[in-house]
Amino acid sequence: MKFFLAVAALVAIASTLSSAMSITWTGYAGNNQFNTANNWYPNSVPGPNDDVTIHNGTVQCPQAVSINSLLMGDTLDAKAKVTAYNTFNVFQQLNCLQNGEFILPAGSSALSGTVSISGKLVFSSGSVSGSVTVSGDADLSGAAAKTISSGQLLLSGSSKIGGVISLAGTQPNLVITGISKWTGVEALVAPQTTGALFDTTKGSVELISDTSLQANGKFGTLSLDAGANLTLLSNVSFSNALHIHNTSWVTTVGTAVTSISIRGNGNFVSSSASTTFGAQSFDGMIACVGVSCVFGGATSTVGNLVVGTGSVTVTQGTAFSASLISIQNGLFAVSGSVSVGQLNFLKAGQLQGTTVKAKHLYVMTAETFTLNGGVAVSDSANIALATINFGGMGMLSLGPNSVSQIGGAFTLNGAGNAAGFSNNGKITVSGPVASTNINIVGTGDWKLQSSLAVESAELSANTIHLSAGQSVQGSNSCVSIKTIAAGTIKAKIDAISFQCSGACTNINAGCSPMPTDSFTFSA
Repeated sequence: MKFFLAVAALVAIASTLSSAMSITWTGYAGNNQFNTANNWYPNSVPGPNDDVTIHNGTVQCPQAVSINSLLMGDTLDAKAKVTAYNTFNVFQQLNCLQNGEFILPAGSSALSGTVSISGKLVFSSGSVSGSVTVSGDADLSGAAAKTISSGQLLLSGSSKIGGVISLAGTQPNLVITGISKWTGVEALVAPQTTGALFDTTKGSVELISDTSLQANGKFGTLSLDAGANLTLLSNVSFSNALHIHNTSWVTTVGTAVTSISIRGNGNFVSSSASTTFGAQSFDGMIACVGVSCVFGGATSTVGNLVVGTGSVTVTQGTAFSASLISIQNGLFAVSGSVSVGQLNFLKAGQLQGTTVKAKHLYVMTAETFTLNGGVAVSDSANIALATINFGGMGMLSLGPNSVSQIGGAFTLNGAGNAAGFSNNGKITVSGPVASTNINIVGTGDWKLQSSLAVESAELSANTIHLSAGQSVQGSNSCVSIKTIAAGTIKAKIDAISFQCSGACTNINAGCSPMPTDSFTFSA
């Protein structure tokens, strides 16, 4: 019985082998149709077991095609062109050589199998699956949707990509190792898709116009032309620095997690889960309004940094510098070193950590700004309107060469152990200054065109010039001022009253053994 079964199996195999044919395109019928038998030699429409050769000619495939293998474009004197309007399935290998061109023109077009194209692929619409490698030119520039389904499309030659690129199924990947130009690309991931990835780490991509990437991606060399914008909605990493033109925007959105270094003078907005910046040399604007932005690397230079909602962190060991930093409704946390040309405190922002060195400071907020780190200002401060809450590490120091002004109401409060406010330069005050628990100290000069009051704090200065009608006063505080100058000064320290003509000098009411109940100097 076993003998007869074995014989039957051999007969079945022999029958299958005998039905497989090598079929060559002749085009004798003159209608370019794949399903016309008279276009082939032998005279038979190729089927699933057949090995097909198209040396040259134009072949139209309006119906589904299923063959064992295909060799096309292997002659030097003429081209072979195949257009698949329906499914085109190859069980073994499709080889499209240098003089071949394979075209997927419609939404119903579908190429599947192990495919190697050293000629040209025109992928206008439809789908590819399996393993499709294009070492020649690839044209995916049409606006219609193009799907990579459960497989890999590898473009190692020159490619143009546009319109909708959709990844679907299990581990669909678009891999680019050649040079690629993208125009108006919207990259999507279909529902129920797993392992979708855009990988251009070994290639070069140029964005000619706006691109939206909604799948995980890895980029190598990526550049944006003038006016081209990039929106990242998923996790993306960059192995090389991204150059952003000054008229271009890169924006992260939603749950995107991005790791990047950037160059140029354009704009980068992080409004997603997080962005980690490597070493920067970027003259443009970075706005962080998402959950977290982190600056690392040995050095990082930015033109304009906006700290919006969320947090911006400068890590330990990073030397960060910027022309402008604006903190508004966000946390700026400093563990490394930070130097900035212009530092702005806006809205309900926060600064914490090590000391930030700023040439200029501007403070304008009707809300409370929290300072739990240090700010050292070398040139000037303009405090238009502010309430600053000082944490235990809070310190605002104006340098000996600084020329500053307080133009609106300035309120200082917070922890009593904070370093507080130090003026070592020259400052003009035209709005009321009031401090509770926060020391106002320094060796600088004050020109008071409004009042200055402290409670439960220390007040020290070199010279205070009082305009008519203005005063310096304190309660439960101590005072050390070399000179208070005015035409006539009426003074009172606790129960002792006195008057000075022109100036009161060497005013000392120490904190030890206990502060004064009150003091007043008025002009």
